Amino acid sequence: MKVRRFLAATSREALRKVKEELGADAVILSNKQVAGGIEIMAMASNDISSLADGTQSTLLSSHPVKKAPATPEPVLPTNAAQSKLQENDSETTKSDAMGMNIIQEIQAMRQLMEDQLATVSWSSFSQNNPEGMKVLRTLLNAGFSPLLSRHLLDKLPVDHDFDQSLKKTINLLTLNLRTAVSDEIIEKGGIYALIG
Repeated sequence: MKVRRFLAATSREALRKVKEELGADAVILSNKQVAGGIEIMAMASNDISSLADGTQSTLLSSHPVKKAPATPEPVLPTNAAQSKLQENDSETTKSDAMGMNIIQEIQAMRQLMEDQLATVSWSSFSQNNPEGMKVLRTLLNAGFSPLLSRHLLDKLPVDHDFDQSLKKTINLLTLNLRTAVSDEIIEKGGIYALIG
């Protein structure tokens, strides 16, 4: 039985060394982080099988074979085992809660950055295009959605004054507003929604 110790800077490198020296079927006994990087304790798979075969033959020769009971008795965890399980559960719960807190903080920071960038963008837009801001306020006050108002504002040329921009916006809305050509809808009957 030869337990080998492998040290490397990363776990990937340590596993590569294990595979090179002991083969792909090597058995990892332990791994831990140490000052020099990662330490892996491993054995070759044939050493494990010979160990298992030797242990069984030693056990059989040194102890008489006892007949197993017909129904196995359930193994109940001791108080110490139960407390360890509870500690592991509480540690898992704590780490899950900590992970959720980190995710929430990252989302809050992202929202804050988006808000600040939007503020900077709007302030530069309002300084560069005051006539466009007047048109935007007019559209919003008229009840148009911010998304539609912004879309219409993007279609306007920058060099137009307020009156020209407003006329252009009305034309764009008129072209994109679908209306009935005839009174066919009214003659058929039904439910109507009046918009405007």
